[in-house]
Amino acid sequence: HFSNAKAAGVVSFIYLGWAIGGFMVGWISNKLRSRRLPITVGSLVAASLLSLVFLTPGWSGVTVSLIFLVFGIFSSAQVLTFTIGREISSTKSAGTAIALTNMFIMIGGALLQPMVGIVLDWLWDGTIVDGLHVYSTANFQVALSVLPAGLLLSVILSFFLKESFCRVTHGEAPVAAK
Repeated sequence: HFSNAKAAGVVSFIYLGWAIGGFMVGWISNKLRSRRLPITVGSLVAASLLSLVFLTPGWSGVTVSLIFLVFGIFSSAQVLTFTIGREISSTKSAGTAIALTNMFIMIGGALLQPMVGIVLDWLWDGTIVDGLHVYSTANFQVALSVLPAGLLLSVILSFFLKESFCRVTHGEAPVAAK
């Protein structure tokens, strides 16, 4: 129920959350001496917040902005995947590990965007107004559910992630190199 301009402004709070959370998550991870726990908690909270927004429409712009800000803070735990990639690789392959991590992140985004469109088209009832396809709120709720589902998948997969917090953070050789 937002105009395009207002929706864009509201979504920008996710990026503000990433800017804030990106600085905090590394520090928190080091204090906890864990990479896995912040990823698990961050993904779980982020999935919950997205589900809240998607499944209960009608929030005010200010409320959605605040929810997206907190979502951004918690979802910024994704930056730890770069740290994990570095910690589990040898010094010689650190750049390659970080590049592969980035590639997988970008592939995820490249696959999710068309997936939302495919689900929307699958749910579309054929209504066209002024030459544009018209989708119901329920159509968007189902199609966008791939986002919290992906975050819940990351929660599940995080339990299989070997903790990588190691001596690299204190200037010693990575565990994988020994």
